[in-house]
Amino acid sequence: MKPVTGEYDIDIVITTRLRLKLADAAYVSATAIDVETTRGRVQLSGFVNTAEERTQAEAIARCTLGVKGVQNDIVIRL
Repeated sequence: MKPVTGEYDIDIVITTRLRLKLADAAYVSATAIDVETTRGRVQLSGFVNTAEERTQAEAIARCTLGVKGVQNDIVIRL
């Protein structure tokens, strides 16, 4: 089911908010994390160096205004 235009616009706002929050977080490598939002549900992907960084990115996503759910597919580099 395709999102309607209003839902798509909200998803863009959520993605932008989250990317800005990740960029402001000193302990998260925002450039290594991809964010996709569909109907308020966020998918995080990419690579990080520690489990803490992965967990922190998810926590930031969960407390971002408008986020209804988070799927954390971030991989920890070994």
